[in-house]
Amino acid sequence: MQCNRCRSDPVIFQPYSGRNLCRDHFIADFEARAKRVIRKHQWMCPGDHIAIPLCGDRASSALLFFLQELAGRRRDVRITAIPGNREMMADPDDSTFEEAVARIDATRFALAISLDEIAVSVLGEILRGLPGPEARDHGEQRRDKGGQVPCIYPFSVIPAEEIVLYARLQGVGSDSSPPGDSQGRFHAEVKTLLDEYNSQHPATKYAVANLGHQLAGCGLYMEGEIP
Repeated sequence: MQCNRCRSDPVIFQPYSGRNLCRDHFIADFEARAKRVIRKHQWMCPGDHIAIPLCGDRASSALLFFLQELAGRRRDVRITAIPGNREMMADPDDSTFEEAVARIDATRFALAISLDEIAVSVLGEILRGLPGPEARDHGEQRRDKGGQVPCIYPFSVIPAEEIVLYARLQGVGSDSSPPGDSQGRFHAEVKTLLDEYNSQHPATKYAVANLGHQLAGCGLYMEGEIP
């Protein structure tokens, strides 16, 4: 078995794309997708100071590494890590989180939210029944309306397992799991349902996330942020 783009040994098989990718081509593919979503939403602009809550896990460490590499030698964009935890990740409107971001005068904060988390959030809201006609503001709109720092999600189009693999290949973060998810039994059941269906239909999570975009565009409230 070889990488679909060269003759090297693969480090991953992507069931949704049907491709085997070696280390270098996986990293290139991963970073290209994250850069594309940043460009699409204009999530990195001259003068930005982007804060990242660092929990010590693979995902947040991968996001810090990626954004630092992306900013590179640019003098017009700063990247700063702030202490974080799972509760702050689950609720970016938490006052403690907002205070930490405000202290360093950040213009945006970035969360390592994966495609899986977006899809679970969307499916969970559908199973509950959409509760109202008022759309939740996208992250880039929040500063104008509530004075809050906008939130960005560069990894929102990438499966969780690929984020972990990227972190391992770059040698960042830890495999130890942070203290657990407090979102409850319903969230766990939705995740299990989605994972099981996705194992047979590998593009399912992308389809559910895209449905979330469409529903948000129609003005339907979605509890999870749809980037």
